[in-house]
Amino acid sequence: MSIGNLSQSSVARTVLDDWESVIYVLCWLGTFGVNYGDEVLHQVEDNAKRGNPDIYSWRTGTPIAIANSKRTDMHSQSHFRSRIANRFIRKPEYEPLQLLVDELRERLFDNPNVSELARGALFDESSVFVKKSKAEVNDNHWDSKCDKDERDRFVRRASCADLIADDLLEVMIQARKEAVSRLYESGK
Repeated sequence: MSIGNLSQSSVARTVLDDWESVIYVLCWLGTFGVNYGDEVLHQVEDNAKRGNPDIYSWRTGTPIAIANSKRTDMHSQSHFRSRIANRFIRKPEYEPLQLLVDELRERLFDNPNVSELARGALFDESSVFVKKSKAEVNDNHWDSKCDKDERDRFVRRASCADLIADDLLEVMIQARKEAVSRLYESGK
């Protein structure tokens, strides 16, 4: 479930909430496995005790606590990699999944086509925004039609949800092409 839905945000629900949920499902599969024989699909509790409390926190606690955990994990690429992606199952067949999730997370939360004000997943941090010039939002940014004083990253991204969703779809289309190519090559 998306951060906005979990936290009962007043930001209008968009297709980006669905894309965000897809990322979480892919992270879960990358961490716990797709098949019964992959790693610990049947041992979720044991995995949490063995040192993967970060993704496990997406499953327990209040909706607000889960949303806050996801905010922390998704806020930056470095947080995401150290807390989630680096804990994916270490098998060659999971490498493309990790690359896909990395790309989807970047395009959703740190899309280069939106202003810096729309990037990340944490709450409004006034000290950060004071340092950022309103001039950083220009007509080339997808969120340029947003109120220049708007500080909620999720509101800014929602203003250009269709464009971000198209970008995410392109990532999935490319991943599908690469997967088909790998399957074709492995069948030779």
